[in-house]
Amino acid sequence: MLKQDLSGKRVVITGANSGIGFEAAKTLSRMGAEVILAVRNEQKGDAAKKAIQKESKQTALSVMKLDLADLASVREFANPYQSLSKR
Repeated sequence: MLKQDLSGKRVVITGANSGIGFEAAKTLSRMGAEVILAVRNEQKGDAAKKAIQKESKQTALSVMKLDLADLASVREFANPYQSLSKR
């Protein structure tokens, strides 16, 4: 397991509600990163967020809707994400 401290870093994980994306989100969260779960289904994303929070005390988790096959969804994702990156 990686032991690097990622406090102060922000990562976007696509497909974060299951599989490799979910495991990556859990690991990066444990390492202190702020994790944005980019998912097509927000209900599944919220469930993944709750599951990660049970295992990790990291509270810097957010769920954002993103469907990479839909350019309108990508634009909708980019607008709020741009404001997050200015913090």
